[in-house]
Amino acid sequence: MPTWSEILTELKVESAQGNSAPFDFIRRKYLSELSKYTNRNIILYATAFTQKGGAPELLSVTEEDVQGMMEVSYGLEKKPVDLIIHSPGGSPEAAEGIVEYLHAQFPEVRVIIPQIAMSAATMIACSGASIVMGKHSNIGPVDPQLIINSPNGPTSNPAKAIIDQFYKALQEVNEPNKQAWAILLNQYGPSVITQCENYIKMSENLIRDWLNRFMFKTEAPDVKAPIIENIASFLANHDNFKSHGRHISREKAESKGLKIEYLEKEYQEIFSELLNRKMEEDTLTNSLQEFTELLETYYGEKVIVLIDEYDVPLAKTNENGYYDRMVLLIRNMLENVLKTNDSLKFAVLTGCLRIEKESIFTGLNNFKVYSITDVDFDEYFGFTDEEVREILHYYNQDTHYEIVKQWYDGYRFGDLDVYCPWDVINYCSSHLNNPTLPPENYWINTSGNDVLNHFINNVGNEKSVTRLELEQLVNGGTVQKEIKQNLTYKELYSSMENLWSALFMTGYLTQRGKADGNRYNLAIPNREIRNIITEHILILFKENVEKDGNMLNDFCNALLYGEAEKWKRYLQNICERQSV
Repeated sequence: MPTWSEILTELKVESAQGNSAPFDFIRRKYLSELSKYTNRNIILYATAFTQKGGAPELLSVTEEDVQGMMEVSYGLEKKPVDLIIHSPGGSPEAAEGIVEYLHAQFPEVRVIIPQIAMSAATMIACSGASIVMGKHSNIGPVDPQLIINSPNGPTSNPAKAIIDQFYKALQEVNEPNKQAWAILLNQYGPSVITQCENYIKMSENLIRDWLNRFMFKTEAPDVKAPIIENIASFLANHDNFKSHGRHISREKAESKGLKIEYLEKEYQEIFSELLNRKMEEDTLTNSLQEFTELLETYYGEKVIVLIDEYDVPLAKTNENGYYDRMVLLIRNMLENVLKTNDSLKFAVLTGCLRIEKESIFTGLNNFKVYSITDVDFDEYFGFTDEEVREILHYYNQDTHYEIVKQWYDGYRFGDLDVYCPWDVINYCSSHLNNPTLPPENYWINTSGNDVLNHFINNVGNEKSVTRLELEQLVNGGTVQKEIKQNLTYKELYSSMENLWSALFMTGYLTQRGKADGNRYNLAIPNREIRNIITEHILILFKENVEKDGNMLNDFCNALLYGEAEKWKRYLQNICERQSV
């Protein structure tokens, strides 16, 4: 769309070319382009109230406008309509006539406010499926105003202010100031209080009705009821504004629950970038925050952010050589969505490592860490034994309990033993149609096995006690190790001690009691993990033996020709190299 200065230039050109109505010509031109762009009918409903010298009868929403709306709607297609409105307001009764007619005529009404829509015009806007507003757009209070014929001529007075004035008179009236109050109150008729109360109720009820029927028609009653009540009570309460001319920005309107679309394309462009996965780094770092703002805009509720395995990108980039760049990206992304985000209610992040040393969580408010060694919420990190029994009973698999326990139980979180939920769910699903299936290693494909591979590869390079420890674990025993819970991915493979901690935090090992300080008795949790570890040992053994084809040939020849000493020497050499 062109700027205002560009439109003025167009007007001058049209005038110079002899166009007798250049303004109307240009206006119709851009309204037509807008209709083609949106594929909707367009109705412009505007007054000249922001310009000096406008006739009073042309400034307000009146009963005559209902007839005018019927005139401009005649012959339009039965498809959604955009109502562009620019008005100071007017009669609520006239607004009701316009709203009911438009919704009877078109399947959907959206309201566009390019600058301002006050009072009754705000009420009309609340009947839209949504309200399109720009940075400079405003709506206003809908508290009703009464025209009072005073000695100085007709005056507009807030209905709530009139009621408050009478109550104040009741409190202050006495002999000294009785006469002053009498002069002041004589300007009102005998039924003015009832009129004021009725007008206030009418405005609120119309807002509630239209929000319920149009803007929030698809939401469940229990969801939309508090939102509607919040909007109606806010807009119709004079005490919230003290002046009927107060402006309400789109951000304020949005925060109260109204469905607001932004006139500028900022959000649309960002959303398009996110969908197409073509974005600059700034867009990416702001993406989660922008997404929460979009959700709040649409649903009218603060957003709960759930991020599972937040540290997986760090693990992958550490393996591929751009770890530092990813640390910076993750830090900026989390800071935007979790620290300075008015749309956030709260967030929950899960991961294997805390990554505190990289300052990823610097400055986050009310940040709380719960690890696998903490007792807080320990029952929520997996299925308890009671829950597994209930699940198996539900799926008529009670007889499978011992197998499920042997294969998928054994994890120790805090003070509680839990099962791996992924394994239990997949086991039940697999055995619904085929109860005779053997148990499987469902967990093996849920994540990478780099930590385990690094551990096994390093066993042969350490002291023999490490090989004995691994053998002890595979045979169902425990080893005692110090656990570091503040490792970074850069540190994981720097020492065998760090690898022990990594195995513990990634689920290959679990605790069997705390020794002292940060030392824990570690064990393989269940048969599934034992199978996974054993399989990796065998795979690596086979790969390494096959790499030395000459040794393997010599070993086989010695066996074939009965060279016992040579065969024994080769066998010992293989066992020493692959003692695992």
